Amino acid sequence: MTIEEVLAFDEMQIFDRKSINIDPKALAVTLVAFANADGGTAAIGISDKTRRVEGVDYNVQQLNDLLRVPYDFCEPTVQAAIEKVPCTDYKGRDNHVILMHIEPGPHVYANQADEVPKFVRQEIIVNAVTHRAYSISGTDIQIKMFDDRLVVESPGRLPGLVRADNIRHTHFSRNPKMAEFLRVFNFVKEYGEGVDRMCLEMEAKGLRGPEYHSNAFLLQTVVYNAASKKVQVMSEKLAIGTEKPAIQDKKPAFGNKKLSIEILNRAIEKQHYNEPTKTKIILVYNMIEINQIFGAPEVKGILKCSSSSSKDIMKKLRDMEVVVTVKGKGKGKYRFAYDKEIKK
Repeated sequence: MTIEEVLAFDEMQIFDRKSINIDPKALAVTLVAFANADGGTAAIGISDKTRRVEGVDYNVQQLNDLLRVPYDFCEPTVQAAIEKVPCTDYKGRDNHVILMHIEPGPHVYANQADEVPKFVRQEIIVNAVTHRAYSISGTDIQIKMFDDRLVVESPGRLPGLVRADNIRHTHFSRNPKMAEFLRVFNFVKEYGEGVDRMCLEMEAKGLRGPEYHSNAFLLQTVVYNAASKKVQVMSEKLAIGTEKPAIQDKKPAFGNKKLSIEILNRAIEKQHYNEPTKTKIILVYNMIEINQIFGAPEVKGILKCSSSSSKDIMKKLRDMEVVVTVKGKGKGKYRFAYDKEIKK
């Protein structure tokens, strides 16, 4: 690849430009995102805002620190291939830009700041594969990584007698053959020990244990990292003396909750929608975060359906009065209503 091609390439999910002055931990976030998705390339030595060619040859120590990122700030180590591209920097000097090529990996990767133990990350995914309801079609296991948490969603509810309040010490296998297969390959050590060990490892790091949420057909497992504490503290500071925002419609107050699944189900029943439509609506509900702005294109991506079908689902959400129009974000953009906004 030439420097002209590097400069012309649009930034997207598989390509990103980074300044030579980027903090190593910040670069780790990009590399981990590549490794957990479809792979990608980070071009180092080009300003990501102005595309100014900085080069790397005159920042040897910083370059060495960045080349160590896949080993020092990624857990487990991300495999990276390095390519040097000749260039002339903005000062007119002969220089090089580094391309760091990242292949998609076989693990769930995390940057050092995540601080969620490796066993915990692996265990919640193993549990999703082992205990998902394979009879439910139209959706797959979803792994979502946020700044403060890791979320794994699996089709099906908690199996057998297992409930959120007894899951730490109660074992039931929905798919015993799958569980035995994973045990043979050492993904499962002892039946029933996984959740208890996850809790112990999270407690040892001062983190709260896994949280489980379920609805009619989906189980969501959430583990929070240390960043969640910072968010909580900041939210508490901002909330002091500001029970009501000065401008009501600018930013939602902290603590607002997306309408509950119970309210959504009641709204669906009032419309008498059939089961396939109900399943699609609930899937969209589960994939959209609180305050996330979405429209027909996002629904199309979630359901992997046609444009007309996604527009039909959006119309049904409007008819149910469970979404609120978001102004200033383009035509046809909405968010799910808060509980308090739903007409009783």
